[in-house]
Amino acid sequence: MNDPLRRLLALDLGRGPLLVLTHDNPDPDSIASAAGLALLLSEVRGIDATVGYSGIIGRAENRAMVEMLHLPVRHIAELDLDGYQHFALIDAQPNTGNSVVDDGHIPDIVIDHHPLREATRRARFFDVREALGASATIVTGYLREAGIAIPRDLATALLYGIRSETQDLGREASDDDFDAYIYLFHLADTQKLAAISRPALDPRYFTQLATALDSLMVGERVSVCQLDNVMDPDFVPEMADFAVRLTGIEWSLVTGQYAHRLHLSIRSNVIEANAGELMQLLLEGLGRGGGHGMRGGGNIDLTTVELTLHELQERLCERFLRLTGRDAETLVPMRAHPRGRIEPPSSVVVERGTKP
Repeated sequence: MNDPLRRLLALDLGRGPLLVLTHDNPDPDSIASAAGLALLLSEVRGIDATVGYSGIIGRAENRAMVEMLHLPVRHIAELDLDGYQHFALIDAQPNTGNSVVDDGHIPDIVIDHHPLREATRRARFFDVREALGASATIVTGYLREAGIAIPRDLATALLYGIRSETQDLGREASDDDFDAYIYLFHLADTQKLAAISRPALDPRYFTQLATALDSLMVGERVSVCQLDNVMDPDFVPEMADFAVRLTGIEWSLVTGQYAHRLHLSIRSNVIEANAGELMQLLLEGLGRGGGHGMRGGGNIDLTTVELTLHELQERLCERFLRLTGRDAETLVPMRAHPRGRIEPPSSVVVERGTKP
């Protein structure tokens, strides 16, 4: 048994109950990892563990995963939080502003793959592996090492968690991620996996996408998309993933308001990028965020700033361009960019008796 798993299972947690928390508005990696940890502690230690989340599960793929795989996740509004003696935080860390955990309140257990935060060192147990592409890889390793038979639906969730977090093993994936992916693939339900990857989309999604594309600005190897209200916070990172795919773009910034918070996502396709550090610099004095490598995320509590939404977004755009060394004057709407125009096709003359 490897050392992290040995230390985790030796932790005095009684019989529970234990609350396993994801980060706010959880993604597949966070949800699957939390469900896997709950199974591990239940099977090996007999601990009554509940998976809880705050915010919403907004993206269509994420909702499909939870529903089709029957994952036992509950919103914290449904739970009596005072009834839990211990709690774990998965795919997140304390004092980062992306979970319901209050500042100064340290979890018993922290498992994550983002850069180690100082507050995490105060947890009774922490396993933070920045070299990995997904937290689901860590939890899959625990289950394998403990000899637990992973149910098919959970294996599918863990597989999708790794797949989505690493963009099909093409972004920040390590050898351990590849190994876990191959192991889970033989256990997973590939038909459900395909259905989760291509879910039905709400008509509002297309309206939101049209608005975002109309708002997209492009400049010197950067793209910026500033939105007002978004249908769910997950649309912000989804749009950032989309915008960085534009030919010639190295960095993308997308912001959007949901409730009283402005959500931000940064993406890069530069291998040596540090989007997490860039996000922290971008939010200095305004909010909190983090990330690593080619991805960063954060949010600002709009009730704590005196600027209007558009003033705040303008300031963030100026900071982003300065931090990436770009010239603000080069930023123009995508629809007005010469490379974004669609020219009518040249007329083609087909001689009679020949095939076009």
